[in-house]
Amino acid sequence: MQSTEDAMTKTRTKGHPEQKHSLADQRRHPEPVEGRRSRPATHFTSPAAAVERARNMLDIERTLDQVSDSLFDAIVANEVGPATSLAIRMLGDYPTATAVVHSAFERARSEFSSYDGSDSPRSWIFGYVAEEAVNRSTQDFGRASSPGCEDATQSDTESALHCLKPERRLAVILTDVLGMTDEAAAKICRVDLTTIRQQAATARSWIARHLSMPERHAPGTDGAMG
Repeated sequence: MQSTEDAMTKTRTKGHPEQKHSLADQRRHPEPVEGRRSRPATHFTSPAAAVERARNMLDIERTLDQVSDSLFDAIVANEVGPATSLAIRMLGDYPTATAVVHSAFERARSEFSSYDGSDSPRSWIFGYVAEEAVNRSTQDFGRASSPGCEDATQSDTESALHCLKPERRLAVILTDVLGMTDEAAAKICRVDLTTIRQQAATARSWIARHLSMPERHAPGTDGAMG
């Protein structure tokens, strides 16, 4: 015959399979308490490991800087000639053009980390050169020393370019002289497509009138507002 204790145990667990685990098992594997989160294990890093990791990060940063400098130097080597040619056409003399290109490249180097490659290297670097050249031309526009316009005997297109307002001069140089598309010129000038087309068309019309006139206009006069 079964003992009274065995009978009572069967009575308590009958119909409740989950209660068949012994109290010892429940103590070894307690049920999680609702609302309580287990703490993640804490990992401690030794000072030596922390120093080594910092050194590795510095090495990576130096390597990335070296790669960045190498890429920029490669762009400069490929684009310094075309960029200087653009600046000369915009400004009319070599010393001023080279100074503008140098300033533009310094700005580009300081902002090279923002270059994402969506534009070609030439388009990207030309944007800086164009901006610097327009700013310099705006300062000089209307001065008697402005190249080309002061010489009434000159009638070629090159001299006529320097009688144009800087933005229009840049637009027609990019599209007509350098043969760029309107889209590429708009990116370099950082304007919309309609604006670049209007500027280039106005410049072409003014140059045609300028070359057909027997008199030449000095910068700053009504006829020089190309």
